[in-house]
Amino acid sequence: MPRLFEPLKGEKAITTITAKLTSNASYIEAVKKYECGLKKPSHDLSVGKKSEFFLQAYRRITGEVLSKEEVIVDFGCGSGASTGWLAEAGFTVHGVDILEYWGKDLPLLGEIGPTLSERVRSHLHVIDPLKNDLPFKDSSIRLIFSDQTLEHVFDYRSVFAEQARVLKPGGIAIHRFPHGWCLVEPHTKVPMTALTGLSVYLTIWAMLGRRNQRQIGFNWQDTLTSNRKLLATTNYVSRNSILRAASNLRLDPSFEDFLDISDRRAGHLYRLAASRGIGGLAKMFLSRFQDNRILVLKKQI
Repeated sequence: MPRLFEPLKGEKAITTITAKLTSNASYIEAVKKYECGLKKPSHDLSVGKKSEFFLQAYRRITGEVLSKEEVIVDFGCGSGASTGWLAEAGFTVHGVDILEYWGKDLPLLGEIGPTLSERVRSHLHVIDPLKNDLPFKDSSIRLIFSDQTLEHVFDYRSVFAEQARVLKPGGIAIHRFPHGWCLVEPHTKVPMTALTGLSVYLTIWAMLGRRNQRQIGFNWQDTLTSNRKLLATTNYVSRNSILRAASNLRLDPSFEDFLDISDRRAGHLYRLAASRGIGGLAKMFLSRFQDNRILVLKKQI
């Protein structure tokens, strides 16, 4: 079955992005195709842990506690769960996404969303994936964060340029997202992300019974079709490609680990190792092979 489009891979991705911009609207086309006929799973979002991670990361980077008067942007806010949690904690926060997951298109999200107050819903915004314009004034935002979003971006350059525009001097964007060398591809649950572009590889795992939460009960043919559609919504590119996409935008990009505050598997493993006196060795290994990258973009002063 033909895919809607081929995801950009590796070092050639940034060349394609800069030479011929690939619209993030491709994600909308692919996700609607994938979602057709699927049921939504129900599971614990652990929204508080996810949101607190970014607040702690901000403190680690800046040495300061984020003032609740400063504006935060939840980039790729999905159901609005993190936006709602931060708003309830007293922060000034807005959420943006390229689909209205919290409203009429909520079935497109891979999880059960929370009930949101009208006040929170008024702070959730749909942005045009062809333009990626954020509905905020120049130099008005102190913190932008995203969790499991950048792997669905197909036009890194314009996304970073727009974040550079709205960030205050000294403001930061923190993006946590899976990379193309994950031991398990997080959306399909197929081992070895780097091999999931091979149809025969996906077929083998489908026949072996590998399923994500929304494919339980599928036969292997339906699982294979589902995985092909799902992988068409992802765009795994290299670290260097991402760094180059952020170049010359008045941003200082870097990759961090934050293993000591991570709520993910790598963070738990690191803290266990540190408690037994081998934290340094564990960090050397886990910082390279953990399932998620953490990209920090700091706007120059």
